Amino acid sequence: MSEKKTILLAGGDLRQARLANRFAQQEGCQVYSLGIDQEFLQEEVIPLHSIEEYVQKAEHTDYFILPMPAMEDRDYLNAPFSASTERKRWKAEELLKRLSPTAVVFAGKVTPHLRTLLERYNLKWYDYLNREELAALNAVATAEGTLQILMEELPVTIKNLKVLILGSGRISKVLRRQLVALGAKVTVSARKPSDLAWIGMESCTPVHIKELPRVIDEFDAIVNTVPAKILGEALLQKIPRETLLIDLASKPGGIDFDTANKLGLKTIWALSLPGKTAPITSGDIIYQTIQNIMEEWRETSGD
Repeated sequence: MSEKKTILLAGGDLRQARLANRFAQQEGCQVYSLGIDQEFLQEEVIPLHSIEEYVQKAEHTDYFILPMPAMEDRDYLNAPFSASTERKRWKAEELLKRLSPTAVVFAGKVTPHLRTLLERYNLKWYDYLNREELAALNAVATAEGTLQILMEELPVTIKNLKVLILGSGRISKVLRRQLVALGAKVTVSARKPSDLAWIGMESCTPVHIKELPRVIDEFDAIVNTVPAKILGEALLQKIPRETLLIDLASKPGGIDFDTANKLGLKTIWALSLPGKTAPITSGDIIYQTIQNIMEEWRETSGD
């Protein structure tokens, strides 16, 4: 950065703490944090402990960085590391309305309500979760986390493991390549003929989603990557009880969990794997993504 910038980070987990520490290492940055326990921060990061301290800094903030996901619920900031001994809750609107009108807000997974607040206060904002570079690199961390779950939960090796992956998006592409490299027998379900063609060229067995009832009982593990209810009661009834089900999709997920539990199927809803299995790497990915956005913004604005 060519001139000194004030960066304020609020809420989040170890990924957000890593972000704060990375920005604090940059020359020309003054970094403040709110809702992040100080034990996770370097001494260069100045913690804010109250709304009064926040207000003093907010009106001079250049960049305001929210975590991924940004919100804990409809109104409150996602802040699991807010004072480990006394969890504090911060209302998003109370924070946003006090920001400088020239501040740029970065957030991950912006909800409709948060978007309404950002627009209400005429704030310039970016949802960094929508960036392709972040999605691609996060897919690697998610795939590695899935391999970890498979190795921990199943009493067999990945080699010769029969795995069904539902969906053919970024995560599926990375995961199936890693599984094939480890000797797994991988089947991938998709809708588009083009996806099915690529799946077949990657040493995997392609199956159209309409054909799932015919093959669903053949696998040691089933991994869903589609954020839509794929595994309903009809399919779940065909799955052997020893099959492990892993859902990587965001809410509402792709598995009818209530029915799966009633049938005695083992299910794991592995949300936000990068933040759980590789928070430092995930924080670095978000940091680089935000840096890219900042650079693009400076180029277009002439700042």
